[in-house]
Amino acid sequence: MDPHLTPEMESALEEVRIILKPTTSGKRKVSAALLSPPDSAYASTSSSNSGSVRFHSFKSSLPGASLDLPEIANSTEGLEFIGFDPKFAAHIFRTYDKYKAVESDPDEFFTFVHGHIIQITSAAFSGPSERSSMTKIGICQEVQDAILDPAFVDIYNTETLLFWIEDTLRANYSNLRLLLGRLHDQGNIELAKKSKKKKKRAKLESAFPAASASAQEETGLEEDIAAVTLSSESAENLFKHCVVVETPPKILDNHTILWKGKVSSELVAHEAPFFMENGALNMLHLNSRAGGDFNSQQEVHYWTTEKETAEQYRKYAARRSPLVETWMIRIQVPNEFLGSLPTENLYYSRDWKEYVWYCKNKDVIPEKFHHLSEKAHLIKGHICKKPTVLIQRMKSQEVQDQITKGDLMYNDNSKATQWVFMKAETISRLAEEIKGKVYVEITGPLMEI
Repeated sequence: MDPHLTPEMESALEEVRIILKPTTSGKRKVSAALLSPPDSAYASTSSSNSGSVRFHSFKSSLPGASLDLPEIANSTEGLEFIGFDPKFAAHIFRTYDKYKAVESDPDEFFTFVHGHIIQITSAAFSGPSERSSMTKIGICQEVQDAILDPAFVDIYNTETLLFWIEDTLRANYSNLRLLLGRLHDQGNIELAKKSKKKKKRAKLESAFPAASASAQEETGLEEDIAAVTLSSESAENLFKHCVVVETPPKILDNHTILWKGKVSSELVAHEAPFFMENGALNMLHLNSRAGGDFNSQQEVHYWTTEKETAEQYRKYAARRSPLVETWMIRIQVPNEFLGSLPTENLYYSRDWKEYVWYCKNKDVIPEKFHHLSEKAHLIKGHICKKPTVLIQRMKSQEVQDQITKGDLMYNDNSKATQWVFMKAETISRLAEEIKGKVYVEITGPLMEI
């Protein structure tokens, strides 16, 4: 269930101008401080095993900045917030409300949304263009523009249109639930502050009745509203086992740096914290689904040695979900550990083309490639930017002619590369090897509010 604000909570949040006036039906106007980084007091003090985070490019502290936040995530307004146009949002919610269980959970709601997309995919996605397909299933113009932004066409082509629609809606839905959770947590905090002030004021008035008029000023009972720092249980869950830093940690000798760009709501949606108490990452947060360049049917970990490549993915996530924080995750991996892994190089070649074709189709890998799919624990190679839908339509005999060097992803004039950790046991070992060597750059929401 969505966290519920009591009238007392709403009043307390209005007093500190976190909830603003006027409000509209089904929505609250809230301060953009809700998008600010959490209170760094949640972070641990210091530990050799602690990960580190740095916040930058947060613009939401501008005076008067605000956003309209749905009161309830599972609602027509919530569906509009995540990316549906008003007409389809109302239709989807009416259908959901008719058939939902009496006690439905949030995951069930998004499963229903996913079902709506899947149900009409075959008909809608046979349209003349990606844009017309999205219009048929009710995706709003703003989200369509973001998904199809020409600046990110190389990233877009690495997956299907259906993947990017679902990925965008899921990120926005997770972020909506996160923001509602922050608002609820802050409501409790403001109520606790008011209660504490009342007790302090009552104590002062009973001891010094004549001075009661000036008691607030002398004891600091009136706070500067602009100085409010948001705190929340979700922030505590994310940051209590890491250290907030001003500059990136130093580069270690005999280590290789790997990068990954992610959207934050995808990481905080999990119940388990991203940073574990022992300093390790919860690697489940970073799994990539089957059907990538090098993984046909199993979940794996994709990383890159090039910050520029990871930055492309982060920027595309920010473009599609402009109210969401985005993360650049840097890990330093001991070279000794990397050297111990059965490793294969798979760069542009006839084998690269054929293996990518099998993987993109989620097909059974033939025996001649078992050294990659079965035996390798780490595969290094080029990234394919040819539209996934075109690869899936190819016949096997067309692969060598229709996949060309022009289908490689580039950073400026350099071919982009990826490192793929293929085995669950290797990913678990990786988590141990990078304890205390994880650094996250957290970039504020892209949207100018």
